[in-house]
Amino acid sequence: MSGGIIGGDEVGALVLDVGSYTTRAGYAGEDMPKADFPSYYGVIEEYTDKTESMDTSANGISNGEIIKAESKSEKKYFLDSMSIRTPKPNMNVQSFVKDGLIDDWDTFEKVLDYTFGKHLHCDPSNHPILFTEPV
Repeated sequence: MSGGIIGGDEVGALVLDVGSYTTRAGYAGEDMPKADFPSYYGVIEEYTDKTESMDTSANGISNGEIIKAESKSEKKYFLDSMSIRTPKPNMNVQSFVKDGLIDDWDTFEKVLDYTFGKHLHCDPSNHPILFTEPV
Protein backbone atom coordinates (compact mmCIF):
# COMPACT_ATOMS: atom_id res chain seq x y z
CA MET A 1 0.00 0.00 0.00
CA SER A 2 1.24 3.43 -0.80
CA GLY A 3 -0.04 6.96 -0.76
CA GLY A 4 -0.74 7.07 2.99
CA ILE A 5 -3.92 5.00 2.75
CA ILE A 6 -4.29 2.32 5.41
CA GLY A 7 -7.48 0.30 5.40
CA GLY A 8 -9.27 2.77 3.14
CA ASP A 9 -8.82 5.75 5.46
CA GLU A 10 -6.49 8.59 4.75
CA VAL A 11 -3.89 8.88 7.52
CA GLY A 12 -1.71 11.97 7.83
CA ALA A 13 1.98 11.49 8.50
CA LEU A 14 3.49 13.05 11.60
CA VAL A 15 6.57 15.23 11.14
CA LEU A 16 9.08 15.64 14.00
CA ASP A 17 11.94 18.12 13.77
CA VAL A 18 14.22 18.03 16.80
CA GLY A 19 16.69 20.89 16.79
CA SER A 20 19.32 22.11 19.20
CA TYR A 21 17.06 24.94 20.42
CA THR A 22 13.48 23.99 19.60
CA THR A 23 11.46 20.89 18.83
CA ARG A 24 8.68 21.14 16.27
CA ALA A 25 5.96 18.59 15.56
CA GLY A 26 2.91 18.55 13.35
CA TYR A 27 1.06 16.86 10.53
CA ALA A 28 2.48 16.60 7.01
CA GLY A 29 0.83 18.94 4.52
CA GLU A 30 -0.06 21.62 7.05
CA ASP A 31 1.43 25.10 6.82
CA MET A 32 2.69 25.36 10.41
CA PRO A 33 3.69 22.85 13.09
CA LYS A 34 1.17 22.17 15.84
CA ALA A 35 3.88 22.20 18.52
CA ASP A 36 6.97 24.36 18.86
CA PHE A 37 8.68 24.16 22.25
CA PRO A 38 12.26 24.38 23.57
CA SER A 39 14.54 21.36 23.39
CA TYR A 40 15.19 21.86 27.09
CA TYR A 41 13.50 20.37 30.11
CA GLY A 42 13.46 21.05 33.81
CA VAL A 43 14.09 18.26 36.27
CA ILE A 44 13.69 18.14 40.03
CA GLU A 45 15.21 15.15 41.76
CA GLU A 46 13.38 14.30 44.98
CA TYR A 47 15.01 11.96 47.44
CA THR A 48 12.92 9.82 49.73
CA ASP A 49 14.44 7.81 52.54
CA LYS A 50 12.89 4.52 53.48
CA THR A 51 13.82 3.26 56.91
CA GLU A 52 12.79 -0.20 58.01
CA SER A 53 13.59 -1.89 61.27
CA MET A 54 13.99 -5.63 61.19
CA ASP A 55 13.67 -7.76 64.31
CA THR A 56 16.49 -10.29 64.37
CA SER A 57 15.28 -12.37 67.30
CA ALA A 58 13.56 -15.69 66.75
CA ASN A 59 11.09 -15.49 69.64
CA GLY A 60 10.00 -11.88 69.23
CA ILE A 61 12.21 -10.51 72.01
CA SER A 62 14.21 -7.65 70.62
CA ASN A 63 17.83 -8.68 70.98
CA GLY A 64 18.98 -6.41 68.20
CA GLU A 65 17.56 -4.34 65.45
CA ILE A 66 18.94 -3.79 62.05
CA ILE A 67 17.90 -0.51 60.54
CA LYS A 68 17.86 -0.65 56.78
CA ALA A 69 17.86 2.70 55.02
CA GLU A 70 17.42 3.14 51.32
CA SER A 71 17.47 6.41 49.49
CA LYS A 72 15.33 6.42 46.40
CA SER A 73 15.32 9.27 43.95
CA GLU A 74 12.30 10.23 41.90
CA LYS A 75 12.62 12.67 39.06
CA LYS A 76 9.90 15.12 38.17
CA TYR A 77 10.12 16.47 34.61
CA PHE A 78 8.87 19.82 33.33
CA LEU A 79 8.47 20.36 29.59
CA ASP A 80 7.27 23.28 27.48
CA SER A 81 8.04 26.97 27.76
CA MET A 82 5.82 28.03 30.64
CA SER A 83 6.77 25.22 33.00
CA ILE A 84 10.49 25.83 32.45
CA ARG A 85 10.23 29.60 32.89
CA THR A 86 8.33 29.32 36.16
CA PRO A 87 10.92 29.28 38.97
CA LYS A 88 10.89 26.17 41.12
CA PRO A 89 13.29 25.32 43.95
CA ASN A 90 16.05 22.82 43.08
CA MET A 91 15.10 22.65 39.39
CA ASN A 92 17.88 22.05 36.89
CA VAL A 93 17.33 22.95 33.24
CA GLN A 94 19.01 20.55 30.82
CA SER A 95 18.88 19.69 27.14
CA PHE A 96 18.29 16.27 25.62
CA VAL A 97 20.07 17.36 22.40
CA LYS A 98 23.83 17.74 22.11
CA ASP A 99 25.53 18.90 18.90
CA GLY A 100 22.30 18.39 16.94
CA LEU A 101 21.91 14.75 18.03
CA ILE A 102 19.74 13.26 20.77
CA ASP A 103 21.91 12.65 23.81
CA ASP A 104 19.42 11.52 26.47
CA TRP A 105 17.06 8.91 25.00
CA ASP A 106 15.13 8.24 28.22
CA THR A 107 14.12 11.88 28.46
CA PHE A 108 13.42 12.03 24.73
CA GLU A 109 10.87 9.22 25.15
CA LYS A 110 9.08 11.38 27.73
CA VAL A 111 9.20 14.31 25.28
CA LEU A 112 7.64 12.15 22.55
CA ASP A 113 4.87 10.99 24.90
CA TYR A 114 4.23 14.62 25.84
CA THR A 115 4.20 15.72 22.19
CA PHE A 116 1.82 13.02 21.00
CA GLY A 117 -0.50 13.35 23.99
CA LYS A 118 -0.66 17.08 24.69
CA HIS A 119 0.01 18.75 21.34
CA LEU A 120 -0.92 16.34 18.56
CA HIS A 121 -3.67 14.41 20.43
CA CYS A 122 -3.01 11.23 18.47
CA ASP A 123 -1.85 7.66 18.78
CA PRO A 124 1.51 7.48 16.97
CA SER A 125 1.04 3.80 16.13
CA ASN A 126 -1.70 4.82 13.67
CA HIS A 127 0.47 7.27 11.70
CA PRO A 128 3.65 7.08 9.64
CA ILE A 129 6.34 9.31 11.15
CA LEU A 130 8.89 11.47 9.35
CA PHE A 131 11.80 12.29 11.62
CA THR A 132 14.30 14.92 10.47
CA GLU A 133 17.99 14.79 11.23
CA PRO A 134 20.80 17.33 10.89
CA VAL A 135 22.70 17.68 7.63
